[in-house]
Amino acid sequence: MTESPGHGFPEPEWGSATGDPRSSRGPDRSAVPPPWPPPVPAHKPGVIPLRPLGPGDIVGATFAAVFGNPRVYFGMSAVVTVATVIVALVIDLVIGVAVGVIGGDGLPNPRAALTSASGVATDAGSVAGWLLAGVVAYPVARDVIGVRAGLRESWRFGRPFVGRLIGTVLLLAVGLVLVAAPAIALLLVGIGSPDLDVLLAVAVASVLLIIPVVWLAVRLSVAMPAVTIDNLSPPAAIARSFTLTRGLFARYFTVFVILGILATVVDTVLSGLVGLITDVVGSTAGDVVGLVTAVLVTVILAPMFAVASSVVHTDSRIRKEGLDIALTQLVADREGPPWVSR
Repeated sequence: MTESPGHGFPEPEWGSATGDPRSSRGPDRSAVPPPWPPPVPAHKPGVIPLRPLGPGDIVGATFAAVFGNPRVYFGMSAVVTVATVIVALVIDLVIGVAVGVIGGDGLPNPRAALTSASGVATDAGSVAGWLLAGVVAYPVARDVIGVRAGLRESWRFGRPFVGRLIGTVLLLAVGLVLVAAPAIALLLVGIGSPDLDVLLAVAVASVLLIIPVVWLAVRLSVAMPAVTIDNLSPPAAIARSFTLTRGLFARYFTVFVILGILATVVDTVLSGLVGLITDVVGSTAGDVVGLVTAVLVTVILAPMFAVASSVVHTDSRIRKEGLDIALTQLVADREGPPWVSR
């Protein structure tokens, strides 16, 4: 190379490794070392890479876990959902009978009870989804390190936590209902008003009041996995959920919005099919189909949100506690439990 007059930097020699557009060979790239080593891919022994995850990673891991081991996830979802729906229907029936007897109206109409059963099953499905988030935490923890858990093994692990999981669900329900109460009350008041301006104002105010409910639901999203994986009491699990999700609301909100959109599409398609069936077979048979469909929708969709909660729990521990380092060592040793206690 020759030094260029006036600025002190060497001029390139045409045909050298720096490149000459008139050269037929072009630059000799093999002679030029890369400016930095190529990035080392994150270790991925199971459904997630052992590093902080993005929303796409969490959604992808959710589907990889569920469809990689459907017998466990859909099997546990079926058992939890059916048991929860049966309990809810029995409670609803007992309350209906008690109200009818006390009020002097007699026993409730079986036709009316059947009509409301699908709504009860849908509400019970939400409770089943929360319970499932704690029950499936064990097989998800195994999937994270590349070890597939069986159905019997997963039930055996989760059985001792059932009481604590139910207690946590009750606390979560009370908290969410209290936060949502202003929006519900405002809606009930506004629905009875014939004034369009009032209805519009009520709708806008209700949306604004729902925002704290959404915020609280995301912040509490890892409480159920914390009960089983971190072996905590209901109040401690709720407090830990707030700690682990601090500063991560937008990331996890995005995950649950994506899953919510997918769930809405599935629910809409199945509801449309139920409507067509009802038109063909009649109202009574249609109510039965609606009840079965409500249970089926929960069995199919609940594992998605439940597994996502457990993956979010793992990601938050990676971000807050460096769990990826401990899990990498655990995978290398292949000994001990499928998680690292705090």
